[in-house]
Amino acid sequence: MENNIISVGIFFDGTGNNGMNATSHNKPLRNNESYYGNITNIYKLFKLFKSDEKKYVGGIGTVAGNEDSDFAMATCKNPAGYHGYSSDDKLEEAFSFIKKTIEDDTREYQLYIYGFSRGAMLARTFCNKIIQHTSEFSEKKIKIKFLGIFDTVESAAF
Repeated sequence: MENNIISVGIFFDGTGNNGMNATSHNKPLRNNESYYGNITNIYKLFKLFKSDEKKYVGGIGTVAGNEDSDFAMATCKNPAGYHGYSSDDKLEEAFSFIKKTIEDDTREYQLYIYGFSRGAMLARTFCNKIIQHTSEFSEKKIKIKFLGIFDTVESAAF
């Protein structure tokens, strides 16, 4: 018998943190704290999560494989001409993953959401949007099973 419940994990890291960059062997020389920091507990939880349906979202101001943005870390906005660094982009990354993951209407999807610092703010916002049953998710069987947030901040910088 096929399991009708799918566990889905989404992990939002904190500002300036990116586990993909921290574990990369190719480290840029300047302005890239995400490459030289230690891996975070959010990244460790992502690696330990026992489901293939999981998404790690690097911290605001970082993009895996790219230079970090001090501007985005300070403002939660993208620098001019860049994409992927802002709080809005991080949320869109998570929602795009969910849209691709929850295609089977016969299954129930249980979400496990984690976040640290501004990533915790994003995790809360993400959960609120799911709970509001936006039109994209209203027909799906989605439940937020767990929200784990660490050192959350109240809101974005602006």
